[in-house]
Amino acid sequence: MDGAALVPETDWDDITQRLEGAAELGARGVVTLSFDPDAGRYFEGYCRLGELTGKLGLLLIVEFTPLSSIPDLAAARALVARGGFAHARVLVDAMHLFLSGGSPADMAGLGGDVISGAQFCDGPRQRTMEEYRHDAVNWRDLPGEGEYPLEDFVRALPAGCPIALEIPRTADRAAGALPMERARRAIEACRRMGAAAGMEAGA
Repeated sequence: MDGAALVPETDWDDITQRLEGAAELGARGVVTLSFDPDAGRYFEGYCRLGELTGKLGLLLIVEFTPLSSIPDLAAARALVARGGFAHARVLVDAMHLFLSGGSPADMAGLGGDVISGAQFCDGPRQRTMEEYRHDAVNWRDLPGEGEYPLEDFVRALPAGCPIALEIPRTADRAAGALPMERARRAIEACRRMGAAAGMEAGA
């Protein structure tokens, strides 16, 4: 489940209701991001999320991005270590990893007890912060269209790590491309990349 972002005025009643609903529906975990500039208040909120997710049997999954106060993989791992929750993990989004200055080598040796999943997309290696902010929400390249070393990215993930496609393309939607067509293009791009690399790409 996505959407447990912590902000200065976090609505805990809303978050609690959504987490309880997610647990009832069989969700595996909840993804949290930090958009609170107050580090102390954010950590208190993170710990509150840790206690709540622990009671509900959900993983607490930290997503890092330079757009937040947890800017990179090292900061996410440090937060998880400081919190001390056995059910806490890190989500690695390809765009956020590469545009935070990270690389697949940073994931080497990290198991499923650290990385719970990954988000897959492609794009240019150099972006201004304004361009990055736009692309993160509105546009990402299909796998194989950009400059990310995606083969190395996949190989650095823990064995069996779930990978989700995170490829918003609002211009395609505005041009009239239907959801099924957009999904088909993304899956075909993954299969082409996988075939070219000698890797299996599932549906």
